[in-house]
Amino acid sequence: MLYEREEHISQLSELIARCQDGEGRAALITGPVASGKTALLNAFTERAARAGAKFLNASGSPSEQDLPLGVLSELMRAAGLPALPAGEAIPGQRLSAPVVLELCRPLLDLADSLEAPLVICVDDAHHADAASWQCLLFLVRRLRSAKVLVVFTESAGVVSRLPLPRAELLRDGRCRHLRLDMLSARGVGAALAAELPVAFARRFAADAHAFTGGNPLLLRGLLDDNHASRGSGVDELDEVRVGACYREAVLACLCRGEPVLFDVARGVAVLPEGTDPAELVGVEPEVAARALQSLNVIGILGNGRFRHPEGSAAVLRSIDEPSGRALYLRAAASLNAKRASAGVVARYLLNAGAAEDTWAISALHETAEQALVDGDVDLALDCLQLVLRSDADEWQRAATAAMLARVEWRSNPAGAMRHVDAVTAAVRGGFLDARHAFAPVNWLLWFGHDDAAREVLGELDRSSAQLSPHAAARLRSLRTLSEYLYPPPSGVSADVRPAGEDSVSANLWLHATSLLEGVFAGGAGVRVIAGAEQVLRVSRLDERTLMPNVVSLITLILTERLPSADFWCELLVGEATEAHEQTWRGLFSALRAEIAIRRGDLRLAETSARTALTAVPGRSWGVGIGIAMGVLLQASTALGSLDAAAELMQAPVPEAMYRTPFGLGYLRARGLYHHAAGRFDAAFEEFQLVGRLMTKWAMDLPALVPWRTDAAKALLCLGQVSRAHALAAEQLRLCCPAGTGSRAVSLRVLAATSELAERPALLNKAVDALQGYDERLEFAHALTDLGRTHQALGDAGRARVMLDRAQHIARQCGITGGITGALDRSPEFERHGPDFAEEPWPGLPAESAVDELSDAERRVAVLVARRLTNRQIAGKLFITVSTVEQHLTQIYRKLKVKSRVELHGADVLSA
Repeated sequence: MLYEREEHISQLSELIARCQDGEGRAALITGPVASGKTALLNAFTERAARAGAKFLNASGSPSEQDLPLGVLSELMRAAGLPALPAGEAIPGQRLSAPVVLELCRPLLDLADSLEAPLVICVDDAHHADAASWQCLLFLVRRLRSAKVLVVFTESAGVVSRLPLPRAELLRDGRCRHLRLDMLSARGVGAALAAELPVAFARRFAADAHAFTGGNPLLLRGLLDDNHASRGSGVDELDEVRVGACYREAVLACLCRGEPVLFDVARGVAVLPEGTDPAELVGVEPEVAARALQSLNVIGILGNGRFRHPEGSAAVLRSIDEPSGRALYLRAAASLNAKRASAGVVARYLLNAGAAEDTWAISALHETAEQALVDGDVDLALDCLQLVLRSDADEWQRAATAAMLARVEWRSNPAGAMRHVDAVTAAVRGGFLDARHAFAPVNWLLWFGHDDAAREVLGELDRSSAQLSPHAAARLRSLRTLSEYLYPPPSGVSADVRPAGEDSVSANLWLHATSLLEGVFAGGAGVRVIAGAEQVLRVSRLDERTLMPNVVSLITLILTERLPSADFWCELLVGEATEAHEQTWRGLFSALRAEIAIRRGDLRLAETSARTALTAVPGRSWGVGIGIAMGVLLQASTALGSLDAAAELMQAPVPEAMYRTPFGLGYLRARGLYHHAAGRFDAAFEEFQLVGRLMTKWAMDLPALVPWRTDAAKALLCLGQVSRAHALAAEQLRLCCPAGTGSRAVSLRVLAATSELAERPALLNKAVDALQGYDERLEFAHALTDLGRTHQALGDAGRARVMLDRAQHIARQCGITGGITGALDRSPEFERHGPDFAEEPWPGLPAESAVDELSDAERRVAVLVARRLTNRQIAGKLFITVSTVEQHLTQIYRKLKVKSRVELHGADVLSA
């Protein structure tokens, strides 16, 4: 690394030329540590040796600075001269003039005996011992007529223990002072170009200079790193590689300097930017300031910080474990005393692997709490595990257990339950404040332990006088939520419901739970919808806002604002995914599946439900699994995958789910499956159960589950038109003004139970209600019913337009086969009116033969008797055409008929 050193070599060559003429000279080469002084000296000596000069070399060493005449003895040995007499020098005492003359005479005699100059080189002269300096200065003073050149090197910025010899040397007129600087950017570029492709050198010279500060030793390490990259098969370097060789060079630079440089460098590597390392490393501020200046000059630091992260990494790796632990603990204590943030202090405690004092545990708790808010679960877990390894008191350990469970909940709710007994006991014992005590309520409710959850809420109620206003509001909200989630037989009591809040800023939890009250109290108007959207708009997803976001989404679903709900839910799924929050991702994916099934997007509903069930392991899904499982079962049924739906029916679900509103959707999906499979009685029983629960819980809201129209459809298939008509009319009366889908399906079923002439008006209202709303599958059903009605009225053209449009929309929803409507009825029904289906079924005389038919075969035979085609029968019973044909084969055999014509007409099948 002799770039930009030509002038220095030239001056040294001039000095040796004067020596050749009998004019002795001296030179002092000064430069920062690792600036290339030794490389310059070696290059000069090689050049002078080729000219015949005689060289003697010696080096000063910090470890030998107290060894009298150590450097002079090294020169004697290099010259092959006899060893110095022992006892000529005593540490701390100056030599007498006669002794100095006697010691130097062999060297002077050697110079006189040579024709060529004698060059004496002392590297790192600032580390030479006092006695050797006394002799070397004696030689310099006698250089006037000697063919001797004495060259010293010293490191700039080093505080020498012997400052006077250097000052005396520089006062001598025969000594020339040569100063070495670090390489410029141009010099670095030249070094790169000499060993690496020129294009690379031009492109990255500035980066290389920035990483090294022009330090030749660091640059050598950088070059070796990039040589290694090319040697490993990298054809073209696209950046400056900084690796092991650079790290070794950093440590080499520090080892060449004063010991304080290494100490201060460690302090800089450990402490945050802008922090004085003096106190940490135990040196005076002025000493630390001087060391920092030297590290900047050397090129390891730039503006007080490491020029490259690998430099800091090298220094940190050089610290042994006990020293590192003590260093990080001192740093944590110092930063805590200076009121640094808990997060900063905690990271030093984590590096130390210890937390010995109350302030340390408090910092770890505070950092874990903030990490949970920020979604940094790994950091929270590290902080809490360190507390458990420390000597924490009972209060601290209780809080730690509660927070650990909260961390585990984010990825594996089932794992969090192993902490619930300890945390609940801590609540009873008064060892947890409200901030931590609320968490077990959520876990217990999630897994169906509602009695235990109410017990914890009761404990908190008894200490409510000590709660902050925010905590008291959250407690009220939790109690309300627990009653909506596990409704008592009489429904949610008025004294539990929080007062409605006009502003989100009043309290997010209270505001969210007041939205539920508004929905179930029949006030699902503009205020409730706007309030839900406001919560979603202003609250960034974190642990504190999870519940308000979920409740607000459910509010939008129950008020049938599905496009808005889908927009916000998609954002929340994305935020949960980005934050790697699997439980949250599963929950919001399940809600998105619910939204998709209501909008008629069957494929998205199926995909989102499967995503939810994959994100959260089965045993970690508590009662909320009813959402995802219900949607998946409903989507599979609607898509005609009855075998897949049958398998889903066998999957276990928590028994507690049936005591929550989450079980309602699942029960409805079971009923829809039975209906599609032709088991109308079983379907009706499921829908009736849903209705009984909703009525019992005072949650009889069509937008929650439209159980009346579901039951009415089953009754239609069972021939009980009047009952179906009454249920549809009642649901229409209960629909909220903002409802669209629930109102439309009520109108459709009402039309199916009305006279033919009354149907167009009802169905047009259903179609109009869905205009502008993205509930495509319900829209397709409404168009299908309207098309069938026009068909029955003889308006084939209008019927075809409606049916084609319905079929197109159904395909968009994922339905590839035909789509049926509530009006998929027989000609006899059209002729006889709404009471026909409740009259006794016509039948064959041979009742014993009819009795041989299975339930499925009997349903097919009835529909054949009503002159439906095989395709119409398949669509109505949600089976394939092939299955219809197989049933017909068995029907012909058992009833001893040869064709479907023999089944047409009245008196075919008895009830």
